[in-house]
Amino acid sequence: MSPVQPVGVLFMAHGAAEDPADLAAFYAHIRHGRPPVPAVLEELRRRYAAIGGRSPLPALTQRLGERVAAALEARSPGGYRLAVGFLHTPPFIAQAAESLAGLPLVVGLALAPHYNRFAYEEGYRPAAEAALAGTGSRLHLIPGWGGDPGYVRWLADALRPLWAAAPSGSRVYFSAHSLPARYLAAGDPYPQQLAEGAAAVAAAAGLPAGSWDICYQSRGRTGEPWAGPDVLEILEQEAGRGTPQVILCPHGFVADHLEVLYDLDIEAHGRARALGLELVRTPMPNDDPAFAGALADLVAATAAV
Repeated sequence: MSPVQPVGVLFMAHGAAEDPADLAAFYAHIRHGRPPVPAVLEELRRRYAAIGGRSPLPALTQRLGERVAAALEARSPGGYRLAVGFLHTPPFIAQAAESLAGLPLVVGLALAPHYNRFAYEEGYRPAAEAALAGTGSRLHLIPGWGGDPGYVRWLADALRPLWAAAPSGSRVYFSAHSLPARYLAAGDPYPQQLAEGAAAVAAAAGLPAGSWDICYQSRGRTGEPWAGPDVLEILEQEAGRGTPQVILCPHGFVADHLEVLYDLDIEAHGRARALGLELVRTPMPNDDPAFAGALADLVAATAAV
């Protein structure tokens, strides 16, 4: 009898430039080989400089992957083999998938909690499927997990003390990366996934009805309409209403990176200060052991189906 083969775990993330010298290549890869416009590249360099010159995302993702792998090993010794890959920076998803090729089942976990066709069907799935084609491996890509009980619990635990300390009349906004409006017009399930995930966290954190909503952030520079309302517009709106404090919970992201450290912690906080509005945000899960345990549970449950 041949030995039982482990379940492959393809642990995927968008990627980010770890060194300022890598910025041009990183954004050219995002743009399918087209180099970024010089003015845009200079603005990106300025933003990266403002957060310390590099993104912590790749290292955080690697450490999180190691902790998920350890949690799976503790659950089932030898039962899983995990590899980390990125869409736009090395090690690429293809490299990670190739290291799992031949395993009967490969569970794909993208660190984008809420499913949208742009990220999943134009990014993660084709990259993984192309690398596994003809190898005998079956890919099971988890189709969004923003409502996963472990993830909801982690976010609610992070949000609850901020809400308890907030002045009366404060508001909570759950934020996620915007998408081109054409995807939403075509019926993309992203807004529904965001709303359902936010509702689950709000209920678990004990937020009163009417005290929270969702918004978008980090619109692309493509010249086309993007989904809103944008977080900066929300801050203007709440300042006009006399809201004493806004709590941001960026539930569409799982790690500190440019969209959090610059778009929220610098740009949004700067706008809030100018408006006389207090702004706080929940911490990111990053490589927290409890979050890693929740992802391990999700992978194991998926593999068992």
